[in-house]
Amino acid sequence: MSHCRNWSFASKGIAFDPESGDSFQLNHSARIILERAREERSPEEIAGELTKKFGVTYERALTDVLEFLVHLDSISEAR
Repeated sequence: MSHCRNWSFASKGIAFDPESGDSFQLNHSARIILERAREERSPEEIAGELTKKFGVTYERALTDVLEFLVHLDSISEAR
């Protein structure tokens, strides 16, 4: 998840990668995932937080976290 460390937040809900110039609008849960990934929290820890915050099942939250991180990986690999 080292690719997450470079991302910053241009404004509320906007993530920006200064290396590539890519920017994305994030919903609240995606912002939490990216913030926690930048803190080097595990996907399981992040899913636990989402479960508490949004009342979704742990399995659903973990799936969402892993899919989002795979998406970030694909962006990093495309460069």
